[in-house]
Amino acid sequence: MEETQSTDQMMQVPSKWSPPPANMIKFNVDASTKDNDSAVGIIARNDRGGFMAGHSVYFQERSPLCAEADPTQQTETDNFMVRELDGTTNEWGWCKQKLGANAILAVSLAVCKAGASVLDIPLYKHIANLAGNKNLVLPVPAFNVINGGSHARNKLAMQEFMILPVGAKSFKEAMKMGVEVYHNLKSVIKKKYGQDATNVGDEGGFAPNIQENKEGLELLKTAIAKAGYPKEVVIGMDVAASEFYGSDKTYDL
Repeated sequence: MEETQSTDQMMQVPSKWSPPPANMIKFNVDASTKDNDSAVGIIARNDRGGFMAGHSVYFQERSPLCAEADPTQQTETDNFMVRELDGTTNEWGWCKQKLGANAILAVSLAVCKAGASVLDIPLYKHIANLAGNKNLVLPVPAFNVINGGSHARNKLAMQEFMILPVGAKSFKEAMKMGVEVYHNLKSVIKKKYGQDATNVGDEGGFAPNIQENKEGLELLKTAIAKAGYPKEVVIGMDVAASEFYGSDKTYDL
């Protein structure tokens, strides 16, 4: 991110928020916002006083907590939000029920961008450093091509049926493979179930009115073979199991 040049170019920060020290971020929780929600502002400054990054989100409940933190300390900051600012747990551990996972993630991403700015390195390199990854390669794109669960109006319990072109030699080739499989999948679904079955779900994948998860997997296998990539493209799943986990602690498939 480019260094700011003047006060007019700086991020507009509400006057009731005190600017944090250089190379620091401030969690500034305002419990006076509309609908009794709490607004958490994230601000970062460089050594020359320019604002480098910022983010604000509305949390679901009031909270009196404020804190300052070093934006380069990602784990510590995330743990503070999850364990102290939120603090909710269930039988599986920290569950983020008070503030919500989406709100916490938004702030975490803002902190990550601020940390990269403070360290004066690209965001992708900062994330790699946090992960301890020294071999930087472009990720394999995952194409969400069949939707079920809460993303579609069909009877599929599992939420995301994906394809991953792991055999591609470049990101460009991986995109080409994914697009070709996607269009072959449309043809396979249309031939088997009719034109209406090629409608898409909330995330752009096809949402045929099928019930068996195995049937969705068979559609993917057929489309991958028709596209000519049986060895290069594999199937991935994001089943979103909590969506079909019942109060009786069983999974309704």
